Amino acid sequence: GTMSIVEPGPVTSPTIHLTLTNPGAATRVRVAESLAGLTSATPVAYGTPLTYSLLPGLDGTRTVYVEWLDDAGNASAAVSDTIVVDLRHPVGTVAINGPSYTGVHSLAVNLYFPSTDTDIDQITISNSPTMAGAITKAVTAPFTGAIPWILPGPLTNRVVKHVYVTFHDQAGNTSDVVSGQVYSATDSAVVDLTKPVLHSPVTARWATPSTLTGTAIPLRLTWPAATDTITGVGSYRVLVSRDGGAYLVIGAPTTATFTTLVSASHTYRFRVYAVDRAANTSLSVYTSTMRTIAYQDNSASVHFSGSWGTSASPSFYGGTARYSNTRTASASLTFSGRSVSWMAALGPTRGQARVYVDGTLISTINLNSLSTTERRLVFARTWSSVGTHVIKVVVLGTAGHPRVDVDTFLVLR
Repeated sequence: GTMSIVEPGPVTSPTIHLTLTNPGAATRVRVAESLAGLTSATPVAYGTPLTYSLLPGLDGTRTVYVEWLDDAGNASAAVSDTIVVDLRHPVGTVAINGPSYTGVHSLAVNLYFPSTDTDIDQITISNSPTMAGAITKAVTAPFTGAIPWILPGPLTNRVVKHVYVTFHDQAGNTSDVVSGQVYSATDSAVVDLTKPVLHSPVTARWATPSTLTGTAIPLRLTWPAATDTITGVGSYRVLVSRDGGAYLVIGAPTTATFTTLVSASHTYRFRVYAVDRAANTSLSVYTSTMRTIAYQDNSASVHFSGSWGTSASPSFYGGTARYSNTRTASASLTFSGRSVSWMAALGPTRGQARVYVDGTLISTINLNSLSTTERRLVFARTWSSVGTHVIKVVVLGTAGHPRVDVDTFLVLR
């Protein structure tokens, strides 16, 4: 026999009708929404059209299966047809200028609709909870964009603005309203005409501990947290000018720190500003222009004392590193800069070394690790301005695993 669903779909009622043809001696049929379900479905008397109630479940495409039975209980092969079901009323939310913002600095806004059904074809919008003066906007499903909207005046600090919406889907369903109301979703935003305040300085330092990927070097920027009196600071924008070029946005962190990647032998200048939750922006704070310098192990500026060997491997920055197993062997660099870092290798054969800066012991670094890691920034020191300094690494000769590597010294000037 054959079967087809009468309704063209999408259907908004669970009741559908099936047009059947009789293959011969069939007296009964079984109907289900899966092949497995046919075996447990209760047989009903053959007739056409046959009424069937769809099972509760998700909207979308459903498949209905039918098989015919004769008086002896023999079953025919199953046949099927599909229909698009839209039984659920549409559900959605509205967000003035998007979910990241809680305020506005203009009456002209964009309405976004996060967590909203994708089969919406109309959105009705009003500035009133009674939906007075509502305007219905047709949208193309699946709708994921924004709708421009004008909020009512006045535009005065701390005044709260509201917007109200209902939704209509392609099947003709309308969204349920909030209890006791005539709208389905609402959002509010406070007027904030006050810019956030960001103070200097923006400090740049080598990010330790960290491991390089290729020759890209992690540089960490930090700055004092900005303040905002109404909606609060939502995020920051970080921009960079490389080698005097145009500023490009490289990050939008929500805290007062950001780590970026730089390369040696280039100049960088960073710009940071704050954005509050009404999209107001602070004045920008800038770093000075900084040059990144890599003093590799074979640089004439790096001075070695005691017994040192050279190890060659593409895993090292620049392809080589100097190493020593001898207690009191040292490597030093005199440099002009505002931040310095020592790049070394970790591993099971590596030991400890003391790091002195300007003749003062700053730290004892343990390079021992179960696994080997090259191009590791193991130590850094930063100053508020450029100056002449000396960094010195002294091997301690750790028993059983004395090796210490000096791959590269990185300087930010």
